[in-house]
Amino acid sequence: MVHDTSVIVLAPVKNEDWILDIFLSVTSLFADHILIADQGSTDRTKEIACKYSKVIYIHNDKSDYDEDYRQQLLINKAREICSGKRLLIAIDADEIITSDSINSIEWETICSQLPGTQVYFKKPDVLPGLNEVYDYCDYFLLGFVDDGRKHEGTKFHSPRVPSSTLRYNSNSIKFMHLALAREKEYNARQRLYMILENINNSDSLRLRYRKYSRFIQNSLRQDIIGSLPSEWRTYSNGTVLENFKTSENNSFNKQILENFRLYGSRKFWFEDIWYVNYTLISTLISEPINVEISSPPFYINVIRNFLIHIYGIVLKIQLFISKKLKK
Repeated sequence: MVHDTSVIVLAPVKNEDWILDIFLSVTSLFADHILIADQGSTDRTKEIACKYSKVIYIHNDKSDYDEDYRQQLLINKAREICSGKRLLIAIDADEIITSDSINSIEWETICSQLPGTQVYFKKPDVLPGLNEVYDYCDYFLLGFVDDGRKHEGTKFHSPRVPSSTLRYNSNSIKFMHLALAREKEYNARQRLYMILENINNSDSLRLRYRKYSRFIQNSLRQDIIGSLPSEWRTYSNGTVLENFKTSENNSFNKQILENFRLYGSRKFWFEDIWYVNYTLISTLISEPINVEISSPPFYINVIRNFLIHIYGIVLKIQLFISKKLKK
């Protein structure tokens, strides 16, 4: 608790046993309560979560992917368990606070903001090897000085906290995003998101390329690579961030193959997901799925890659112009 304000972390999870022990160990250093909304994990997620005294475990019974539903679960539970002043911190299990942020005096400044204030933090992406990061200049909405207002979200890419016109940018408190540290799982997740948005028709193909294309994402981030400070990854309770194992045998690839089975792989020929061999991946999955995979013909690959490269060039030009106008 910071003065009279309870710090409540809201974390949706599904099959997070690769990182959950580290997340809960570190998050317990600054949070008063950690709310875990688990959507049908089949690994050791629940077992790990229940080891920690600050954790409140919530079963997310939603059968399909719905970010708005899970955030409603978490926010409502936070308000139920704490009737006083609340600072909500909405983060995923692979978003870990840096060690030097835990005792920052800026927590007091944040908690003194007006109720209804959204709190934005820096959130660098940690690269494989844990030596480098994508150090974005942007701030990410992760916090909210709660005033009880209704949260209105969306099924995909929903804001994690209620909307507001009040904003505070934190400069000394950072959260490391560790998804990229497991490269194969991260790429599989991006491919799955493209497929899910295709199925739900929630974004155009152009916007799906912008958000999930591996080529476009990598090309836009080459100029923001920095070193990961050693003081970020060693914590007072003995927790140390180390390299993570990565494998194509993951739940994201399993869901991709399941969607191929349900909808046919032809439906997804123009998605930027065909840089891996799904026939090979299907043999690596621990619970094999019987699916016929029809890979795109050569001319489809040429057209798709041409569209992605052209759009990537357009985005780089737009980014260059934007930086020039800000100077």
